[in-house]
Amino acid sequence: MRDSLSDAEVDQGYEDREDPSIYVKFPVEGASNTYLVIWTTTPWTLIDNEAVAVNPNFNYALVKVSINNTTEYLWLAEPPLIPKLMEKFGVKDYEIVRVVKGSELAGTRYRHIYMEKVPIHASHIDRLITWFLRTS
Repeated sequence: MRDSLSDAEVDQGYEDREDPSIYVKFPVEGASNTYLVIWTTTPWTLIDNEAVAVNPNFNYALVKVSINNTTEYLWLAEPPLIPKLMEKFGVKDYEIVRVVKGSELAGTRYRHIYMEKVPIHASHIDRLITWFLRTS
């Protein structure tokens, strides 16, 4: 079925392009060298970011990594994806320390990455929230 909008879109032509996406580490409060790692396709919205969400029913892994002779702990989504993420991050030395459901991470406090640059972020507490994310 075609309508006027789809006709106009087809007339303009389609092109393959890469949209920006990045991984971001949010420091977890009260846990030295521990971060929530998120992936976003809208990096320009990070300055206004108000929440990091986890699906309460998904699995999340705490992964111990060695980066530049420093040990860090990263919370990452869906443990089966971790080997691919480690390869993407250039990390060869890692260990899955713990796996939990997203519901167990709810309420985890973290520091906004722009806390110093955007003073409004210092006026409230950032906590992980649960959200039913769709995967299809």
